[in-house]
Amino acid sequence: MIRMKSNINAIIQSRNGSTLVLDFPRSIYDLYEKLQSVGICQSPHRIPLSDEDGDDVRVKLYSESELGKHLLLTLSERNTLADANLLTFIVDNAREEIHPALEQSILGDQYDSMQEVVNAAKKMLYDSGPVKAVFYCPLVGSLLERDEDGDEYESPVDSRFLHGYCRERGRHRSIETHLQFQGQLSRFQSGPEPERSVNQMNMWPVIDMTATGRNIVRLRKQAGLSVRNLQDAFGFSNPQAIYKWQRGQAMPTLDNIVILAAVLGVGIDDIIVCNDPFQAKITA
Repeated sequence: MIRMKSNINAIIQSRNGSTLVLDFPRSIYDLYEKLQSVGICQSPHRIPLSDEDGDDVRVKLYSESELGKHLLLTLSERNTLADANLLTFIVDNAREEIHPALEQSILGDQYDSMQEVVNAAKKMLYDSGPVKAVFYCPLVGSLLERDEDGDEYESPVDSRFLHGYCRERGRHRSIETHLQFQGQLSRFQSGPEPERSVNQMNMWPVIDMTATGRNIVRLRKQAGLSVRNLQDAFGFSNPQAIYKWQRGQAMPTLDNIVILAAVLGVGIDDIIVCNDPFQAKITA
């Protein structure tokens, strides 16, 4: 099935008569820059979707795609330019498992507002099953060996060593060998059961919630957004969740991280901070 795009466009006119034509979605940072290029210093979160005489900024949305035309029906003058950008991002970047159903629901005009579309996308995401995140974390450890005289010595090892370790153990049975790792241990086995057990550290990256919270604050300020702007973007009734994220008391859910990345105009891996010595690359 060919995946349709919303292809929503905005004609934006400033009070001085300058006109800007933009296609959505785009990064929020780029949206700020484009607005400023025609003398509009207002936040896109404060620019309503209104095209009336007397408006400081006039906005008219249109789309040449069938999906985009139906999506426009969920937006009103109560929504903002940032809302339109966010809505197109959510729909165009919906996971493959939920996009066909979401698309058909939009084409069938089953939603009366942007919030209904967002809520439906979240529910479909939850119902589709666990969301997978891919982590890259190199293994770092040391190999402690004891020779026939009882003297010990250490050699650094990484993930390349682990692949053939069990096979090599069979060639050096006279040497008592074990792996020492810092942290929680779990059984590691590659190939046939070795003569001796081998322990390997669970080298999962650990999210530093405090550092991640500080990072969210930094990125929010860098994007020129207030906590209230984020609250409006997520449709929260109060800002408590955002303050908890910023203080490192809680982490956004995965779908909220995706939205947060779109609003801030960064990648997901630019938001999350992991503790050393691990390096994690997260993709969604």
